[in-house]
Amino acid sequence: MNEELLLSVTDQTSIDDALEWIADGFPLELDADVRAVIRSVMAVSGDELLKQKAIRSLVRRISVSELDSAKILFDVDELLDPDDVRMSLLRLATLCQSGGLDSLSAREVVSAQRVDPSTIEVLCTVAAITYKELTERVHDLPSSAHGPFSPSQIRNAFAELDRIISGSAVTALPGAVPARPLELMNESAVVSQGWRKVEEYRSNGVPYEVLLAQRESGGAWLAHRNRTSGRLAPLLAERLCREIDYLGLAYLRSSIVGGTLSPLVVAKESGCDQQVSMIVLDRHKSPAFGIIFSTARDGGTARANASRLRKVHQSGRFPIAILIAGPGWSKRLDTADLAVAFSGRIYTENAISDLVKEIVQHVQGESMKETDHGDNR
Repeated sequence: MNEELLLSVTDQTSIDDALEWIADGFPLELDADVRAVIRSVMAVSGDELLKQKAIRSLVRRISVSELDSAKILFDVDELLDPDDVRMSLLRLATLCQSGGLDSLSAREVVSAQRVDPSTIEVLCTVAAITYKELTERVHDLPSSAHGPFSPSQIRNAFAELDRIISGSAVTALPGAVPARPLELMNESAVVSQGWRKVEEYRSNGVPYEVLLAQRESGGAWLAHRNRTSGRLAPLLAERLCREIDYLGLAYLRSSIVGGTLSPLVVAKESGCDQQVSMIVLDRHKSPAFGIIFSTARDGGTARANASRLRKVHQSGRFPIAILIAGPGWSKRLDTADLAVAFSGRIYTENAISDLVKEIVQHVQGESMKETDHGDNR
């Protein structure tokens, strides 16, 4: 059966020729099921090195993903609105004795935070740190940037922000300087000198070359991408679930990929690791097919993910597929090893319909087996 499949999809007369054909990347018959071909290559007898090359060639075909997280943005509604930032800074400046941020103190911040919950968050942005980074520097702050804050918490938070802006922070590490906003790096470490420059930028605008330098050093959208990097897998799961819902199949979906069940519950029901974050059920509500979701924008991430996923416990009671996304996967030999570990069941966002077909075939196949057993009885 396996030999026949390889010979038919390559139109060759020997297994070695078929394996070489595949390894060299020549086209297969148009209706060839590449994942079935991978399983056949794994099963046939032949030169092991040639088999490995053939599998790698096949996996490259099915692991090409066009979903690059550097080209898309998630949850843009969570971004600070420039108009809101402008109003927050204007409110602070109005409260200051000089009418500008050059005389800003903790007292004005306390007053502003009472009426504008985004005040501390905006000041973190002025200081070029995230609120999470501020909580790591200043203990006992609220978990949310919007508070609520006590006056003493605001004073402690502002003291740290002031050290950054004013340039009064120090470090004992030779060759290093304390982190500070790029636009303030050339300012002398004089108390309030940094706030004078902040007020100048607020009033007159930031030169375009400063904006470009900030982008070059920090990467456009980098902080937002880091905050939302985990949103891609749930979106992939949602696309898969829509197709499965249409077919009327039941499933368990972990909260890791946007579901309502805890990973522990899904793992307990499936008998697999928590990384198997979706389980399709048969008509008896028993686990029938598992899906793992994994994204990798670069080869290093793909290598690390593949190494971790190869260790996933598979109960053997039902097949498990991996739905991958990101350009990193097709660049790594590790992806071929992962495909071998999961019997060729590697899919990308371009092949979700193919994954659904395999799920349906397996679930229906199990039902047919039960029917046949019942007839035999």
